[in-house]
Amino acid sequence: MSSRILVLSGPSGVGKDAVLDRLKELSFSITVPATMTTRLPRPLETHGVHHLFVSHDEFKKHILRGDLLEYAEVYGGHFYGVPKSEVEKAMVVSDYVFIRVDVQGAISLRKTLPEASFIFLIPGTKDELKSRLLSRGTESISAIEERMTAIDKEYRMIEEFDYVVENSEGNLDRAVDEIIKIMEKVK
Repeated sequence: MSSRILVLSGPSGVGKDAVLDRLKELSFSITVPATMTTRLPRPLETHGVHHLFVSHDEFKKHILRGDLLEYAEVYGGHFYGVPKSEVEKAMVVSDYVFIRVDVQGAISLRKTLPEASFIFLIPGTKDELKSRLLSRGTESISAIEERMTAIDKEYRMIEEFDYVVENSEGNLDRAVDEIIKIMEKVK
């Protein structure tokens, strides 16, 4: 099987998971490898599905062993990374492997996965994005403000991506349709 790797990125709260969930609902042969993080699970997140939740010490061991395609320290001093083994497993079982990472992670993956297609998911407006973050109820106001401050820096990196897709409020299916067109292009 020849898998295609697509890196899906964008600001926190833009709807990366919603887009990927809809693609799965539509029965596309996709796999989203679990990324590794040192943060605690949010409600309804499952270890090994959404992320591999590990301690800071365990994460550092993976760094030293070279187990990660990329890693970074992001919001709140937590580490996130993409384990090589998770991507390799995904490539065996799916036509498309979607790596879901923050913008910083996507820029790092450009170097290690030059054959991948990079998609930047944007919200309709910054206010929409802030509303999504607030409605999750998983971060403090200061954490949300930190994420909102990061958006301008993230938008400055948009030219590093192959595609830009808007996921505005109430238009998830339109965003998914655009991503399906990208999938057809890279097939």
